[in-house]
Amino acid sequence: MSLIGLLDELNRVLEKRIESQRGKVLETAHRLIPNLTVEDLRNPDDYPALRRNEGFNYEDGTLSGLLTARTLLHQRSRELGLGRDPAPEASEVLPDPFDHDTGAIPYRFCPRCGGELELRLLVAHDPERLTCTQCAFVFYLDPKMAAGAILEQDGGIVLGRRSIPPRVGSWGFPSGYVDRGERIEDAAAREVREEVGLEATMERLVGIYSYSGRPVVVVVFAGRITGGRLQALHETQTVGTFARDQIPWDELAFPSTREALEDYLQVAGPSE
Repeated sequence: MSLIGLLDELNRVLEKRIESQRGKVLETAHRLIPNLTVEDLRNPDDYPALRRNEGFNYEDGTLSGLLTARTLLHQRSRELGLGRDPAPEASEVLPDPFDHDTGAIPYRFCPRCGGELELRLLVAHDPERLTCTQCAFVFYLDPKMAAGAILEQDGGIVLGRRSIPPRVGSWGFPSGYVDRGERIEDAAAREVREEVGLEATMERLVGIYSYSGRPVVVVVFAGRITGGRLQALHETQTVGTFARDQIPWDELAFPSTREALEDYLQVAGPSE
């Protein structure tokens, strides 16, 4: 069985067994990645480094083993230069247990009193809302705000290759979720610091990006580097600067990544 064949098989099984065990899977994956070799991936019927570790339980179909296998195979294949995995068809895209709330999670209990939640029509022109049957608390499923920053250094745009799900191995500018009570500009600067080691000030808004059926609203700024040192930290495999004609458009992480970069370049114009 080829590497791609094994990934396809894992995805088929995962579609039936998906649920969230984020911490356990990440811990196992991070421990195993350095042990994988080209031989393990080119001969997945053997994969001795995986079989030697009890954390990989592909044969008995445990969720931890399956998710670990998928994460490891995708990431290590890129590290070893075996090529990018083909993008799945839209109908084959699976829910990822590492994702934040997509709006489809079936919440069952009230966060205030622990009572059961049920859908109720509270206002005629509104959709039904999750409401506690005990204390009447209304559990609004609000949007999630994310902030990103596009920076330039030495004539190139700063991008990092992701080392965490979702979209491990893809490229993007620093970005992440805004904490409650945090200024969105401060969140963008924090993500820059955490992901690529730079200090930056946000100077102008590039755009706001949202998509039908998705809870995340992405706000992207153009920033100016004020200090720090460009480096790959715990959320990035590697970082670099890309001239406008060298941006890896086919390997960008999210639709908002592409759209924000296009909007930024349209305003910024050609590099000097």
